[in-house]
Amino acid sequence: MTPAARLLATIEALESADTLRRPLDAALRDYFATRRYAGSKDRSAVSELAFMVARRRGELDVRLTAANVKRTMANRVALVAGTAGFGADATYAPPALSPEVLAGLERAVAIPEGRTRLPGAFEGRLAQRFRTAGPGQEDPVAHEQMLAEVASLLDHAPVDLRVAGDREVARAALAELGLVANPTPWSPIGLRLVPDGNPPNFRGILASSELLRSGEAEVQDEGSQLASLFVQASAGQTVLDRCAGAGGKALAIADLTAGKAKILACDVNAARLQSLEGRVRTDAARAAITTEVVPPRTGRLNGRTFDRVLCDVPCTGSGTVRRAPDLPWRLSESELAETVRTQAAILDECEPLVAPRGRLVYVTCSLFEEENDAQTKAFLSRNPNFHLVPAHQIWAALGLPSGPDGAAPPFVRGGTLLLSPRRSQTDGFFVAVFERD
Repeated sequence: MTPAARLLATIEALESADTLRRPLDAALRDYFATRRYAGSKDRSAVSELAFMVARRRGELDVRLTAANVKRTMANRVALVAGTAGFGADATYAPPALSPEVLAGLERAVAIPEGRTRLPGAFEGRLAQRFRTAGPGQEDPVAHEQMLAEVASLLDHAPVDLRVAGDREVARAALAELGLVANPTPWSPIGLRLVPDGNPPNFRGILASSELLRSGEAEVQDEGSQLASLFVQASAGQTVLDRCAGAGGKALAIADLTAGKAKILACDVNAARLQSLEGRVRTDAARAAITTEVVPPRTGRLNGRTFDRVLCDVPCTGSGTVRRAPDLPWRLSESELAETVRTQAAILDECEPLVAPRGRLVYVTCSLFEEENDAQTKAFLSRNPNFHLVPAHQIWAALGLPSGPDGAAPPFVRGGTLLLSPRRSQTDGFFVAVFERD
């Protein structure tokens, strides 16, 4: 592909994702599936530019508006990549830009880059999350926290690994492949690849490594590792992973318990469970995990109880913007409302499945109040026979690292765990642990 053709591909993929309100990575995958002539370097260049535009979209739109230029995908791409190549070829290039647009883009380029931005409603929910003053009151500290959260959400996410066996042995195996990794700061079972100390093709090297093929290591964000640890499953216990998906947490729990817990991984989607079954590689996972497709609200699990019920519920994914920078621009209020209803329904479905003195572990990868603390309070109000197990107690029981002051780190706040890129250098995760009285 020519440089101009790459520009055109970037614009078309971004427009497809925006118009159809679908994830950008899926739009890029489908785009190239019908364009076999695009080589690996073409796909890499287009994807990199598309994600750069998605990360900077809010800031780009501010500059385009100030320069009196329409906020189109073509103009956003031109502001990032330059105008060379527009109109270079009638078939394999973006259309030529009008003199008025060219002049406007020159004005936009001259405007200093501002702070990173997300849609107003999204930023408003982050402000609500970090508010310390009363509603309607000025809260400069919380506002600065919100700005810092926005900036960190638009950073690049590191590559974390969960290690099934000895972390230092795995680290040495990576070093033999020329890959540099350090222990994750909070999780005792994680390694983080050093962003600036590895070759450009480190992902390919990692994907073909024996560590990943054998299941001795799995790509898993440190936040997800901590959520798995918070289940506190032990040998001989029964564990239900109600929304298992591809099964990252079920695999982690199997390895953490050396295969001596019995884990039933359920999901409404058979394809996702098949993906999990294909990832069952360690002896511990083979001994511990069984799978079952369970549609919602069918009652098929009624009559069974479990010592631990993990509800890693569907959510907006607002804590994963580092990996999906286009997500805030396609998230609607109706989608959020429907997601909140679904979460409450799953909690109610799982409540009777918790054995006496058993625990229900509620997990989202969201930073929004409606999906986190509000759901926690609502569940407790509906179920007075449960109480919240304070997160700092679980943190201490697990022997996890303390913060700079010797106490639990700041993200172990109140009774729940709230992780974020700024606070914990992980994806955004929320964990609440309920115990039946």
